[in-house]
Amino acid sequence: MIKAQGGVTLVELMVGIAITGAIGGVIVMTIIQLDTVGSSNTNRIVSVNYVQNAGYWIQVDTKVAQTIELDAGDSGLPLILNWVDWDNTEHQVSYSLDGDKLQRIQSINSGSPNVLVVAQSVDAEPDLTNCEFVDGMLNFTLTTTEGSGTRGNTETRVFSFKPRAELVVLKGNGEEV
Repeated sequence: MIKAQGGVTLVELMVGIAITGAIGGVIVMTIIQLDTVGSSNTNRIVSVNYVQNAGYWIQVDTKVAQTIELDAGDSGLPLILNWVDWDNTEHQVSYSLDGDKLQRIQSINSGSPNVLVVAQSVDAEPDLTNCEFVDGMLNFTLTTTEGSGTRGNTETRVFSFKPRAELVVLKGNGEEV
């Protein structure tokens, strides 16, 4: 070896490896954080879409319903809405929970039912998802949970609609409102 030629000492090599490891660790943690935030935001958007879609359909059906039937139980579901169009077409729409799905079941002139899932990942607990008729308003509370842990998201919305219904019946106790 020529004396003028410099080399790398063991200490310099160790410092270089430590700095490279620290930079690599920061990059890995950043990627993990971005993945977690991205998944969390996606779950939030999905949850919001579920509750907004359900709110839209319930609002549309409630505004045209001539009679509304609510179950007298804790959740108020199934919710049954009936109306007759100008051309004497009879519509019946019911909203019910099937596991964690909120279903809209529509029947026209007592024909075969058309089933549409308007929300998924619904929390079926009566205090989180319920329907009630109070002071002339139909109040519908819906909670959905998408994902779990740090990536999970829960959305709750309370929809209040003034129905045009002529008659609201609480099934189970026969009370007419």
